Amino acid sequence: MRGRLTPHVVVIGAALGTALASPAGAATLGPAPGAPQSAVVVPPDLQALEQKMDSLEVRTARVMGRVLLPPTGTSQGGNAPTTGDELTLAGEESFSPSALVTTVSVGGQQIGSTRRIGATDYNYDPSIASVDGGRPWVRLGRREASESFGSDPALSTTGSSRLPFRALVRTLNGARAIQEVGPATVDGQPVTEFTATLQLSELPPSARQLLSKRHGTMKLSVFIAASGLPVRTVVTVSAAGASSDATVDILAVEVPFPHLSAPPARRTITARHLERVLHRRLEKALRRAVQKQRS
Repeated sequence: MRGRLTPHVVVIGAALGTALASPAGAATLGPAPGAPQSAVVVPPDLQALEQKMDSLEVRTARVMGRVLLPPTGTSQGGNAPTTGDELTLAGEESFSPSALVTTVSVGGQQIGSTRRIGATDYNYDPSIASVDGGRPWVRLGRREASESFGSDPALSTTGSSRLPFRALVRTLNGARAIQEVGPATVDGQPVTEFTATLQLSELPPSARQLLSKRHGTMKLSVFIAASGLPVRTVVTVSAAGASSDATVDILAVEVPFPHLSAPPARRTITARHLERVLHRRLEKALRRAVQKQRS
């Protein structure tokens, strides 16, 4: 497998990708509850589409999320993603009740899967079974999933709702600036593209501090169909001279959704327990390296 990931990187990447694979999750990158609204000028075309988006009921959707993973400096034969590796999650999401099932791929090769049942995420990675006693499933609560990618819980998905795009409307209306780019085509659908520069002052504290320290900016691009459906959402974060994009496509709505059940407990480990296991393995490896160097 090209640029094979270490188990912990897979867990973190899957948690991040799971949140980004949800339209509601991508949408809630907006103002924290109670934050003052800006006097942004919303283009007339967007105002009309926002009214449709705000009241659009969607129970299930087929989604695809893509995130370009940053290189870690490990080249061929290493255990880290190489430059240009793309983390992709593809599957179905239920908004009411809240549930998600996706496959997880890196560089075009499937490395695992993820499922969400209510407020709990389960990430499947067969490679970690060899280090944690044969348990390939990692269980994360919603707060743990948020902490895994260094964000405030308010940045992750919001619970079940048949109106999943209301948060996106709030995000757009709380932006620092909005521009109508114009007509485009996404996944064969005619859409209108808009870009918004988000205000760091209105983000949750942990995200605001992270970007402020690195002189960061966050841009949101949405591609909205005439029905009000945000067919594509792109979040671009720029900091310290580098940028990263996370793209979410809604490929279809009101699709069949499979029945989900939690993995067997004997094949499941919590994210925090896995982190401790990996930490102990690292300590042992370091001690062996020191002893070998002394001998």
